[in-house]
Amino acid sequence: MNTQIARTGPVVLGLDERPAEEQLAAVRFAAAEANRRRVALVLAHGCRPLVTATSFEPTDPPVDRERRGMELLAGAGKVVRHHLDAARPLEVRLGQGSGVDLLLELSASASLIVLQRRSIGALRRWHTGSTTSRVAAEAECPVVVLRDDHEEQLAGSGVVVGVDERGHAGLAVEAAFAEAALRRSTLTAVHAWRTPDLALTYGYLAAEPSAVDELEQQAEIELAEALAGFGEQHPDVVVRRAVVSGAPAAVLDAVGRTAELMVIGRHGTGRSASLALGGVARHCIAAGPCPVMVVPGAGAERQRPHWLTAEVAVGSGF
Repeated sequence: MNTQIARTGPVVLGLDERPAEEQLAAVRFAAAEANRRRVALVLAHGCRPLVTATSFEPTDPPVDRERRGMELLAGAGKVVRHHLDAARPLEVRLGQGSGVDLLLELSASASLIVLQRRSIGALRRWHTGSTTSRVAAEAECPVVVLRDDHEEQLAGSGVVVGVDERGHAGLAVEAAFAEAALRRSTLTAVHAWRTPDLALTYGYLAAEPSAVDELEQQAEIELAEALAGFGEQHPDVVVRRAVVSGAPAAVLDAVGRTAELMVIGRHGTGRSASLALGGVARHCIAAGPCPVMVVPGAGAERQRPHWLTAEVAVGSGF
């Protein structure tokens, strides 16, 4: 009898105002995750656009927005059914507020939220606001963000988890092990390290080889400590450790090019997290080479998160 992490909450697919065919990467990913977890898939859409400091309140009547929202969800449901197992329940949720409001509400009971980030310019994103960044920063469950130009990797191509030096990766590491177990794939744990930039203070100064070796050894110790105990919980997961010198975002970009999923931890938790999503997380959800899962921060460790439950036996009759 095999064991894996059980997630009982639904997978939630957040849809913007585009037709489902233009969000097909997220549709396929969300359906695959619902099938893999054997849970319901919820299609969610908020009627009102985000209102920012430079945008205006919508002027169209609420009834028109609601009608368009229901039409969008109905069309998306037809597309999703081509990718979702017949046994999986399919539900729709239309929110009267923004998509952010609805998705944050659903995150309290969801196992996963899936979003497709639109390919738009920085100026327009500043004007319209970013649903993906807001939800990734504040959701109570993990959020997976895919780019518009996402190219699906072969199943089993591996999961990557970023481990930083600040200790925010605890739940991210646990989630990454669980994701690798669900996918029956390998897990690559990446820890990037850099030598101090002495040039800013002292001018150019070559680093002593012994000092560099010491920093690398310390990075290896930090990575080993972050992974301690999880291998015993997931003995079937093959773990590869990568301690690499370089900027964390660049290192993750390089390692993630052939991965099917990248897992990173969020620095903050709750509504204050919007200010503490972290530069690496922001880079990855904007330009990551594969789907990026952002996991809630360390504050959630005070009690076990609802999206990560105890191991259960899983057999053919589950």
